[in-house]
Amino acid sequence: MGLIVCAIVAARISGVSRGLDATRLEASMREAGPFGAVLFVGVFTVGVLAYLPGALFVAAGTLAYGKFWGFLLNLLAGIVASCAGFSLARTVGGQQLVTIKNARMRRLIDRIERRPVVSLVLLRAVMFISPPLNTTLALTRLRFREFALGTALGLIFPMAVTTFALDWLVRLPAFARVMRSVLG
Repeated sequence: MGLIVCAIVAARISGVSRGLDATRLEASMREAGPFGAVLFVGVFTVGVLAYLPGALFVAAGTLAYGKFWGFLLNLLAGIVASCAGFSLARTVGGQQLVTIKNARMRRLIDRIERRPVVSLVLLRAVMFISPPLNTTLALTRLRFREFALGTALGLIFPMAVTTFALDWLVRLPAFARVMRSVLG
């Protein structure tokens, strides 16, 4: 909650909130062409690596690209960001959880490692784009390709629901009025 309040205050002080009109943002991102999409994926990835909530970037992608292209770009960016987080954590931390002694944690990790893709699909349905999940799973025996496949499959449904719901919400006149009053 504190992060949301800080983001709103920062948006008001910096003047960024004046540019948060869905149609204007969508038009400017489309004008940027492929570079805008690449930049978005990069910013999304860096944000998730910095442990910012992925949902903030999903909202930005939905505003900028609309529901269809926003969904596709958000999905791609979510996969790239999650895989980057996994790779970074694996590089820095190795597989530290392989030797964990806690019986409850060991059973949980063993269950995930037995059926990694199915486990990741279920975990993503609940935890969505979760930087701590990426980091934790990197410290197990899970292979990168299993992580990537499970993440890709697991993000499809929650990303679609989030993107389409946000697109619907930002186009409601009442919601737009509330957001304008909150953001200034």
